Amino acid sequence: MRDIIDLIRSPFGYVGEGKTRKPGANEKPEHKDALDQAYVLIERYHQHAEVFSRVHALRYRFMAQFGTDASTPFGDLNRLVNELLLAAQRKARLAMVPEWSLRSEAALEKHHQEWLEIERVYYSGEETDPIAPRLVKIISEIESTCRPVIEKS
Repeated sequence: MRDIIDLIRSPFGYVGEGKTRKPGANEKPEHKDALDQAYVLIERYHQHAEVFSRVHALRYRFMAQFGTDASTPFGDLNRLVNELLLAAQRKARLAMVPEWSLRSEAALEKHHQEWLEIERVYYSGEETDPIAPRLVKIISEIESTCRPVIEKS
């Protein structure tokens, strides 16, 4: 799961990524590239949807074996993934903000700060990455719950 999340958040792109997105009926040509780029994370997520589904289903087995409280990291993981998908949607929305609405210094600064906030979530590797430490914590919690059972085997 850690590897897949790192992959879908990778700042490195590949030719053709984002091109599976279906353009909107009223989409302006000047927005296409920005919208395709915002869609890359969602596209990568869909390439690994089966793994996400299996991990989510594993949550119930985990609950049965370790108790409801022990399954909290699975809920946290689901929220983290949803936050990534939301960041992609927010990135697309911000990319389409009309230029005329950013004419004031305050509006431009607000837009810039929101863009930076989304980029920190959307991409991995930044010093101020809010996702990586949360993911490490989630995985550590699951591993610490499983460790006694694994070592017992």
